[in-house]
Amino acid sequence: MSCHTLERIARSNHPAEEWVTIVPRMLRYAQNTTPLAPQMRTGESTGLLVQQPERLQRLAEYLASVNLSNSETFPYALKSLKRVSGKGTRAIITTYKLPKQTDQPHDVMGDPDGGIYFTYFGDPLLGRLDPKTGEVASYPIPILKEKAAKGALSLYHDHDGNFWVSLMYQAGGAKFDKATKSFTMLPVAPEFNRESSQQAFVAPQSSHVDGKLWVQDVASTSVYRVDLKTGKFENFKPYADIKPDSPLAGRPHSIYEIFPDAQNNLYIADFSDRAIGRIDAKTGEYTFIQTPTDRSRPRRGEMDKEGRLWFAEYAVDNVAMLDTKTNRIQEWTVPTKWSLPYQAKIDKNGDLWTGGMASDRIARINTKTGDMVEYQLPANTNIRNLYIDDQTTPVSVWFGNNHGAAIVKLEPLD
Repeated sequence: MSCHTLERIARSNHPAEEWVTIVPRMLRYAQNTTPLAPQMRTGESTGLLVQQPERLQRLAEYLASVNLSNSETFPYALKSLKRVSGKGTRAIITTYKLPKQTDQPHDVMGDPDGGIYFTYFGDPLLGRLDPKTGEVASYPIPILKEKAAKGALSLYHDHDGNFWVSLMYQAGGAKFDKATKSFTMLPVAPEFNRESSQQAFVAPQSSHVDGKLWVQDVASTSVYRVDLKTGKFENFKPYADIKPDSPLAGRPHSIYEIFPDAQNNLYIADFSDRAIGRIDAKTGEYTFIQTPTDRSRPRRGEMDKEGRLWFAEYAVDNVAMLDTKTNRIQEWTVPTKWSLPYQAKIDKNGDLWTGGMASDRIARINTKTGDMVEYQLPANTNIRNLYIDDQTTPVSVWFGNNHGAAIVKLEPLD
């Protein structure tokens, strides 16, 4: 449920004994997969679920209990969410359809050239939408691994205004030079490059400070730091030596988005638990701060100019702010339960924005008063990251419909 709807499972009629076979096969697909464009992983274990047959059996029995294997109708009532009202209805929503039904826009970001750039999650391309004409241009990203799944996830500017993209199973990142419309490739160093390597995030925002770029690796639960002049990779494994008396001991851990501060120290979101980690750029020391809510699963966000980290707590319907000067965390709960907020972004007015992956709603929170507004989207929208355009009044919000082959713009009228 992290990225894909459960509707296909619910509408199936597989009994438990078939799910025991189907689930391991499902785990072989890359995250870039959709039903219209499947991609397989290469050289990756299917994980603990298959290694622990009793867990697999319990899951299989549960899936058979909520699908149509024993009945022609669902064994539960489907309920609609309460419709939004008031300010939540006062917005203009514009949808820009992309050329192909299989186009999967993941991260979107505006640029001073007036374009809306985006990563294709299922293709080795960087896209640019012209909002005035609706025309879409795409720039091919060179292939690093021919047999591996293809597609890019994160998209960020560096200090010079060029884009960096993370290449997922292609094992590396790439810099897009807007002047030449060409890419400079950054493959993972051979000593760390495995078939299972997966770079969901590269973080170039403060690489100009010390000439070093942070790169995340999902498969090894580690972070690489790359010297952009020499190409040397360092490997940081923040969860490798957790002490038995640590609150982190005995709990699952993974690294999702990574956030450099103004000094290029790195903050990390522990998507399997409740921690925000920090890697000191000078000493390499690891420190951790736990969110107030247990099992919150911090996911994505941004570091602002004041040194505050805004992030979504995906599993508990919260968005949060970590003041890195005091290490205090403040949380806000979005109005709709089970929204599964993916990312948090702050605008120029102090309003905090997030999108619910499961609710198809954009939430806007006044961080001073706590007032909240939700905007209902007109179609099923697999929301990923948000781009906040502070140049408009009121601010406008852009995001991709990852499974709907579209870029969406939300313009509040209040």
